[in-house]
Amino acid sequence: MTNNIFGVVRGSGVYPGNDIPIPFNTVTQVGDAVSPSPLTGTFTITQQGVYLIGYSASMSVASTMATVTLQLTLDGYPLGGSFSTNTFQAPDPSASFAAFSSLRVVAVDDVPADLQLTGDIVGSYTYATVSSASLVIIKLA
Repeated sequence: MTNNIFGVVRGSGVYPGNDIPIPFNTVTQVGDAVSPSPLTGTFTITQQGVYLIGYSASMSVASTMATVTLQLTLDGYPLGGSFSTNTFQAPDPSASFAAFSSLRVVAVDDVPADLQLTGDIVGSYTYATVSSASLVIIKLA
């Protein structure tokens, strides 16, 4: 059965911290190949198969210089090719804004497997917010 999950963070939310999954507050689900826990940011893949996984997010960061990287992790390990990065530079700590996205096809053989969207900020910043984020997981085969 095809499974499609879509999670969204509405409005602004404080960035949860480095290597902490970004939580979602709305989930639409068809099928049972993925078991969501959106408030923790964990989506457990329960069936072996090939999945199309994509995300998009926008963030604002008040910084003098900081590099932000978002990426998908599977069982705590970075999912190759799923990272998106941006360096925020400003002469003063005013907020900057950037969009991130990635799309991957992944074969999942070992189940259950926990999928998460995590971030990492390196540099000097006073605060960061996730303006919006979405995640889609589609079982292809």
